[in-house]
Amino acid sequence: VHPDLILSGLGRSGSGSPFGLRRLRSSAGQARTAPGLSGVIVNVASVDALRGQNGVVAYASSKWAVRGITRVAALELGRYGIRVNTVCPEAGSAFMVAPYMPPGVPVEKVIPRMQPALSYQKDRTLEALMQDVANAILFLASDESRSCTGSDLVCEGGNTAGRAHCNA
Repeated sequence: VHPDLILSGLGRSGSGSPFGLRRLRSSAGQARTAPGLSGVIVNVASVDALRGQNGVVAYASSKWAVRGITRVAALELGRYGIRVNTVCPEAGSAFMVAPYMPPGVPVEKVIPRMQPALSYQKDRTLEALMQDVANAILFLASDESRSCTGSDLVCEGGNTAGRAHCNA
């Protein structure tokens, strides 16, 4: 899988909805009838599925559902050699964040600063952060993660680690 293909699909609103995942799980279940077949499903949720946050109830609840479906699918499909995992990124794309930004504030400059735990994140581009998400997906889709199933790979620059206090 080429990273550009993954990047092109990350920003589509609703592409990680529980309804789409149910259809995918069903299709994967049908594929299990082929002897010796194995596979990998990598779902994309969100950091909003790891903590509570006001103002995003529909979005966050759908992403919590993605995490739950991942675990159930991992249990149901594992016996057929199909691994199922989830990547939880901080921000999917600039267009997702833009409606919440004040007019004139460049989203591309703000998103990297939303990850204060790693000092170098503030100097990275949104494209570079999205490449990190693509790399996480590639890892979970590869044989390097053969022991991973029913897991979340959090890709958010330490945002859920807690609050970092800076001494001025």
